[in-house]
Amino acid sequence: PVVMAMRGVGDSLGPQLMAELGDVTRFTHRNAITAFAGVDPGADQSGNHDAKSNRTSKSGPPELRKALFLVMDCLLKTQPQDDPVYRFMDKKRAEGKPYLVYMTAGTNKFLRIYYGRVKEYLATLDIADCQLPYSFNLTGACAAVFLLCHFSPSPGFTVFPQFLIDFLFADLF
Repeated sequence: PVVMAMRGVGDSLGPQLMAELGDVTRFTHRNAITAFAGVDPGADQSGNHDAKSNRTSKSGPPELRKALFLVMDCLLKTQPQDDPVYRFMDKKRAEGKPYLVYMTAGTNKFLRIYYGRVKEYLATLDIADCQLPYSFNLTGACAAVFLLCHFSPSPGFTVFPQFLIDFLFADLF
């Protein structure tokens, strides 16, 4: 429910983001998730040289970056004035930043908010109290994604793409 409630995330991008990112508890801090996705600014400094503009590292899965850019594109099209990610991107665009710069900056901010909200939500869950309809133990990323998906109120979330089902249940036995 937490991921699906975020602006720009729909019935197809929500499961894709959760599958690509996996268990957020494996990231030690919010900058680690942006580094994993490859939307962090790369370092370019040596001695007294400190570059003013750096390229992004692009170190993570390209499918994740594509999904994140689709979320940013959705935010730009719907223009939700109450969304902090859209306001941030709009501010960068008003400053005259190039397209890739404000899209990447928005993606970075979205991931930091995603990290905080999902960690907070997982902290409120007590997995022992959850009535799982299956007779097996779920661990790691599989448990986090399963719980986020299973307890989602969205009616369109009952049909999972096959790749997500394979991802979720690949490590059970």
